[in-house]
Amino acid sequence: MILDKQSLAEKQRFFFDHYGVTENDLERYLAAALSAGGDYADLYFEYLSSTSLMVDESMVKSASQGISAGCGVRVVSGERTGYAYTDDLSASRILHAARTAALIASAPAKTPVAGFQQTAARSLYPVTLPSVDAEITAKVELIMRADKAARAYDPRIQEVRASYSDELRNILVVASDGTFAEDSQPLARLNVSCIAKTEGNSARGSAGGGGRVALDFFFGEKTPEFFAKEAARQAILQLDAREAPAGEMEVVLGPGWPGVLLHEAVGHGLEADFNRKRTSAFAGLIGKRVASEACTVVDNGTMPWRRGSLNVDDEGNSTQETVLIEKGILKGYLSDKLSEYRQRTPRELRTYPHAAHDQHLHAGGTGQSRRYYSFSQARNLRRELWRRPGRYHEWQIRLRGERSLHDRKWGDCRAHQRRNLNRQRPRCSHARVDGRQ
Repeated sequence: MILDKQSLAEKQRFFFDHYGVTENDLERYLAAALSAGGDYADLYFEYLSSTSLMVDESMVKSASQGISAGCGVRVVSGERTGYAYTDDLSASRILHAARTAALIASAPAKTPVAGFQQTAARSLYPVTLPSVDAEITAKVELIMRADKAARAYDPRIQEVRASYSDELRNILVVASDGTFAEDSQPLARLNVSCIAKTEGNSARGSAGGGGRVALDFFFGEKTPEFFAKEAARQAILQLDAREAPAGEMEVVLGPGWPGVLLHEAVGHGLEADFNRKRTSAFAGLIGKRVASEACTVVDNGTMPWRRGSLNVDDEGNSTQETVLIEKGILKGYLSDKLSEYRQRTPRELRTYPHAAHDQHLHAGGTGQSRRYYSFSQARNLRRELWRRPGRYHEWQIRLRGERSLHDRKWGDCRAHQRRNLNRQRPRCSHARVDGRQ
């Protein structure tokens, strides 16, 4: 195989530099994966470093740091998929994993390995110093500040727990269709939870934030004190909350956390795998109305600094904005290379409205491929699921009904894909009865 003239060695490569991986090695691994036939093969390298800290009772109760590395090999042959992984990145172990995954196929080798083509570079999270490389004392100081601020908010705040976690995930994806992509993906988050107590009553509040950001994010507007005061405010507010009136009423979901209802009711059900197997309530409904005309739902993996955004997904595809429901009409599903290949339907029916008909695995996906670790197979999952703004402001919707429940925060989510059922528990609500709140 002859590589594209833009040599992969022109830029620094994490796995090339740290593990001595070479271009010839990658070709050899893919050739071994396709040695028994197969339509497609890919390699997913991952190196993950992480930190986790937790403060309880104003003292550090747990602290951990870890590093993991591995390589997953996937081979696709018709409707079958072979997968093997190794946490040893030596050439011999990767070759062994490749030959193991190849056992799924049983035909003469017929798929050549295409020349590597570098995925177009972009940077949705230009972090100079990843938070995992920052001093751990600075991270401990953040959660101690949160603990102090929450306790100072009100004497009724009796318990505070603050946690901080971060990671840096370095990935390299190469495939027999010529895919070559790498990325360094930072992630950091700070959480605060509080319990407020009075005689015979207690309430809980929580807040947190972060994203694909550096540690200095928590020294701007979203400081530890910001999250601590919000968590404490929720807990104190709920101490005096009244029981909601019984009976049926309209429910108005505020912006932000109530979007978790959309996530559970629509997000999983629109994954291509569930629809191909016809286990989703949305199976076979493309082009049909599934919501009101005011509803447009998109999955967007391109928003800078957001947790769900990535430069490339775990199959090496650039992430994008995918319209799933437009003005109530189902337009497509969340797909990856494998789901597109196995559906074998025109791509314009699967989220590429202007693309030509293509039934090859080289079609790519909509940028929603995700692996939890190097030892797990790729799945088509949401990045950042959003409902675009409609015609009405939130206050206009709230005033329309004489009897309604306005929810600002939700939690404890459960979903059932086939029945499209959800169990949700509102955590911060306002009831409107007889026109009064």
